Amino acid sequence: MSTTLARRLTLCLMVPLVLSGAYLMSADAESKGDTMEQSVSNPSKNETQISWEFAKNNRDLIEFCTLVCAADVDRHLATQEQLERAARGLRDLCVTKVYLETYRSGHRSQGPILRNAKEFFLKEGFDVGGCITPTAGGDFGTQCSGSHSWFCYSSEKTRTDLASLTAYTATLFDEIMFDDFLCTDCQCETCRQLKGTATWPEFRIKQMNEVSREFILRPAHEANPDAKVIIKYPQWYDNFHNLGYDARGESDSFDYIWVGTETRNPDTQRFGFVEPYESYFIYRWLGSVAGDKTRGGWFDVFDCIPRVYVYQGYQTVLAGAREILLFNFYHTVLEPETEPLMTAFKENLPRFYDLAKLVRGKVPRGINAYKPVNSDAANEDFIFDYIGMLGIPLVPCCEFPADARSVLLATHAASDENIVREVKRHVSSGGSIVATPGFLVALGANADIRALFGYSGMPSEEEAVKVTNFEVNGTTCMSEKPVEMVLLPEPLGASTLVSGLLDDGDKVPVLSVKQTEAGGAAALVNLRTRDTGGSLLMDRPVSFLKLPEAAVNKIRETVLPPVGIEMTAPARVALYPFEDHFLVLYNYNDHSVSVQLRLLGKSAEATPRKLYNPWQDQEISASAQNWFEIQLGPDEIAPFKLR
Repeated sequence: MSTTLARRLTLCLMVPLVLSGAYLMSADAESKGDTMEQSVSNPSKNETQISWEFAKNNRDLIEFCTLVCAADVDRHLATQEQLERAARGLRDLCVTKVYLETYRSGHRSQGPILRNAKEFFLKEGFDVGGCITPTAGGDFGTQCSGSHSWFCYSSEKTRTDLASLTAYTATLFDEIMFDDFLCTDCQCETCRQLKGTATWPEFRIKQMNEVSREFILRPAHEANPDAKVIIKYPQWYDNFHNLGYDARGESDSFDYIWVGTETRNPDTQRFGFVEPYESYFIYRWLGSVAGDKTRGGWFDVFDCIPRVYVYQGYQTVLAGAREILLFNFYHTVLEPETEPLMTAFKENLPRFYDLAKLVRGKVPRGINAYKPVNSDAANEDFIFDYIGMLGIPLVPCCEFPADARSVLLATHAASDENIVREVKRHVSSGGSIVATPGFLVALGANADIRALFGYSGMPSEEEAVKVTNFEVNGTTCMSEKPVEMVLLPEPLGASTLVSGLLDDGDKVPVLSVKQTEAGGAAALVNLRTRDTGGSLLMDRPVSFLKLPEAAVNKIRETVLPPVGIEMTAPARVALYPFEDHFLVLYNYNDHSVSVQLRLLGKSAEATPRKLYNPWQDQEISASAQNWFEIQLGPDEIAPFKLR
């Protein structure tokens, strides 16, 4: 593993080892304001309040869950008084399912306390499952080389201890979740010898698939044939393969999968500058891998203020999660400092349930974003999350979408050995392509791919420039801060619709498009993220979210026609269209925005003429040109039915 990736691990390991303790809220985040518009964090008082009985009766729609960490089982569930206090607190949050942990970081919960807690919650009407967090500590297993708290899975002690723990847990529970960190970055001498000539990702993927099958699933199912074992994937999807996660192989092997949808504060560095759209993207992408096995999402309180905590909930619901886990019991029920977050959560419960009902069974629409399993990002780490924050709706997919009208291809797609053939077939059938510079650089040796976008040559490496002044439709506009992009030559035979103006008078294409012979278009959007290595997520803000509104609108105008939607709005207004004449808008800005939306039907008669917002009981009529004018408050989410 590279030194850069090794540096990324330290920060991300800190949170899951917390068993209880101080609420993590940065002063910088707090200074930005922790209140939300009434329409979001403080819904109308006329809305139905959600009771625990309502939550129990609607578990087929959403089931809210929590996890009691191993040390907190012993510390906070040991007496009848503690159990009753826990039940009251969970009912207040409409949590109807409790996962009880048998092991975390060297701490094993005491058997008698664990069994008694399980029986208590079952008698009280809760669903109960088990959990294991495979982080090193005490005499359990063998810690991996270096300072990280993961295991060396080449160690026989790790394998034996893991098999024994899993079998024991399966005797207690019919459902067992493996929390984050079923992965490794070990480079000990034994691992090096076993790796041989394979790359570290190849070795780790093979090893972790074997460990999952032989030392987790087999002992669990032998101890309890009814046991369902869940792998919960963390949020760092662009680093899965580097650390041994195989989204395809492990999703096939495990009974269910869960997804980390914790994005936390996008404006602070504590856990990476992660935008809210990542929750939606990763859940939908893993859903394209695992299908119906995709069961739930999981987020936490760390580095959150109320509006940020609520973001995570809405994204997880929009993504289609059937179960949502609030991590963890201590932080959500017992810790006083998190009360503002829990208050915001409870105020939004009616809309969480209503939104789940509105999206249930509906197929999302948008540009198909192709990320093959185990694909590298190069300088485009998590780029999909940030493109979604530009108001470009994405439909994540792990296989090339043969029948799609439009496909987004970033660096990741270049790992598909058949990508050139797939692109040619797609374009020849009239499909459109939206590509990033990383994709073209990765395939720069292929003349046909270059020519598709109007290039006779392409640099073998990316050279970055920073731009503040832009030209859109012959008009100059400025960004709030410099925007980093790739220094590209002007394409030939393509139209440059947005340019960056360099200090020396030259221009760099930001958006260019070339029409194809079959009637589609090949658009190149000059966007990059480039994580510099501080964590497993983004260690710096992504500058293209500061593009001027005119440039963002032009990008949407160019790439959205295959989706049948036009939209003008600033960045950080996300669009979620679904089939059956339904869409959602989310304004992630801390100020009000105006959105113009036009929906293109197959004919004038089929074009929607009215939008209805059921949360506001508001109907909006289209203008003579079929544009809808929508006002969104700060941090407001708004569902619309098309009429």
